[in-house]
Amino acid sequence: MGILGFVGCEKKSATVFYEVSFNTNGGSEIASQTIEQNGLVAKPDDPTKEDYNFLGWFKDEDCVVAWNFETDLVVEDLTLYAKWEFAAYVATFSSDDNAKVYIYDSQDYTGEPYLSNTAYSRDGKTGELDKSGDGQINFLIQFEEGFILDELTINGDYKNLKDSTDTKQANTYRITKVASDLSIQVRSKQVAGSKMLLNMASYTQDDGKIDFAWDCAVAVDHVDIKILCDGAESSTRVESNSFQYDLEKNKSYNFEFTPYYSDTISGETVKVHRAYIPDAKNVAYTRMEIETSDFVWPTCDYVSPPAGAMGASIANNNYVQSNVKVFNAANTLIFDSENMLKDSADVYSGAKIKIRGNTSAYGDKKPYKIKLNKAADLMKGLYTRTIYPNYKNKEFLLLPIGQYDVYLVGREVSNFVTDDYEFAYAYISLYINGDYKGLYVLTDSVNEQSCHVEEDGFVVEYDPYWWNEDLYFDTDFTGRNKEFGITFKYPDADDISVDSAECIYIKDYLNEFEDCLFSGGDVSQYIDIESFASWLLIHDILTTRDAGGSNMYMVKNNSQDSLLRAGPTWDFDSINSGTDHLAGVRWMDFYVKYLAAREDFAAEHLRQFNLVKGGLTAYVRQKIEEVFVDEIDVLVQYEGCAYNLNYNSLKARALNGIDVLNTHIAWMEANL
Repeated sequence: MGILGFVGCEKKSATVFYEVSFNTNGGSEIASQTIEQNGLVAKPDDPTKEDYNFLGWFKDEDCVVAWNFETDLVVEDLTLYAKWEFAAYVATFSSDDNAKVYIYDSQDYTGEPYLSNTAYSRDGKTGELDKSGDGQINFLIQFEEGFILDELTINGDYKNLKDSTDTKQANTYRITKVASDLSIQVRSKQVAGSKMLLNMASYTQDDGKIDFAWDCAVAVDHVDIKILCDGAESSTRVESNSFQYDLEKNKSYNFEFTPYYSDTISGETVKVHRAYIPDAKNVAYTRMEIETSDFVWPTCDYVSPPAGAMGASIANNNYVQSNVKVFNAANTLIFDSENMLKDSADVYSGAKIKIRGNTSAYGDKKPYKIKLNKAADLMKGLYTRTIYPNYKNKEFLLLPIGQYDVYLVGREVSNFVTDDYEFAYAYISLYINGDYKGLYVLTDSVNEQSCHVEEDGFVVEYDPYWWNEDLYFDTDFTGRNKEFGITFKYPDADDISVDSAECIYIKDYLNEFEDCLFSGGDVSQYIDIESFASWLLIHDILTTRDAGGSNMYMVKNNSQDSLLRAGPTWDFDSINSGTDHLAGVRWMDFYVKYLAAREDFAAEHLRQFNLVKGGLTAYVRQKIEEVFVDEIDVLVQYEGCAYNLNYNSLKARALNGIDVLNTHIAWMEANL
């Protein structure tokens, strides 16, 4: 009701006042105000409401039209309404009859969880509601006896799903960086044939004793263990979660752990390879020692492609926190990840490792990716960088050396043909949790820094394994079949989406290039012809056989004025496949197949070949002499013991590769 106001005894025009009340919708009370007609409401202090964020005052009960305290005038009695937003994102669970979901309010799993189908995003440490995009959902799935997780499906916006590998407690899960409401479906399955042993850990002591330990997804009656060595087989049974065994020196062992839920129901067998090769540490050569948190080894699952696609790959290859040390040939410590700890109380927080690769991950000798907590040059003291001496990055790779390794030949041919990229590399002797893994190549990873792109640039791959990536797209050309898709090395797939401006830009650029290529236009408007010609020339010289595994990277420095360049050459597993043919990628449905048919491209390819053909093999031979010192061949013999294989000299193998190159270059001179 308006209020009339009079001043003194003389009759004057009335001053009208109105009452403005505040409906806080369950929040703390706000006192009403009496405001003169056409006056402004004084903005009160924000009300508070437990577990809610205040969004402002509104004119209507539905909180659609906001009140502006600077411009809106009072012309009648009115009520302003408080609008609230729940201070967390909501995760809604659905599960089948054999699984129940229990919620933790933080990542501290020592307390009792509570049964609920609803959880809220919270700060992982304090448990406070968190809607900033950094909140977590922590939960436990309890299964009926005889059941285990089959599938966990999450719909919504979040960063990562972490399982017991990270939480260190069976059947617990953590969803990180929750940025929207989530819908989570839990599906169970019976344990027969299922993965029951988790977090397989082992450490080989200096005296040859190896200690195994594991967690169980469900209560296990016993575990049968088969031990194979030198063609002999033995077995034992344990009813605990640990096992110790005495390894013989310089022997290769395969252990098979089969869990039994009952006398007749068994779970998935876990196979591990171990070897006790202590003397390799005494060889005066570069050595890396990795120790994982709780001695838990990185693992992966093996996956097959969808119909029409190619290859075989891995999944669930999660990182394991680790301590990484590098010693030079004088046994001096030259790198220690303890110098870059994320948590000063956790010696394993400076680095982490995981299994990487595709089919290369299927053998006993796995390839690994190392990710440091802080950017550094893990190659410092092992390789002298000439183009980018101040290189630092978080990611480095460990590539396994096989019986027929010629990695050095492939990398140095690449370095001689082009200086577009400089990938540092070094042969090292590798130990993980006391177990000798043999010789590896430590090298840079393919990323925005090693490919020298700017913040708004791109590193993409013409990828036969597109089906195993979180983000990919098809161009008009790749969309014709399922063999290839375009995937991202940079920007990170977690930072963009198929509808993002970055993805749309590079897709449109590639489509425009394809239109130009297939219409016979001037492709130099879109690509750096010299870089694509050198990329193909390297593979032609090396007679790379595996076209699908050629790692067809493409690089664009920025989103404005740069041309598309061929990325670095990478996979050298199938080089030196002959002396009378060119690379297999020429017959693969990649751009170079069609570029090679153009006169301008063929001329550039031939020009570069004529520049390098004279000094190439002498250069590579010199590198072989520098790198393959006598100590490497000593380590090769130890590796033969570790994997029960006969290894020839790496140096002899590489020099034989030079002979193959000489013969092939002569053939190219006559046939290009």
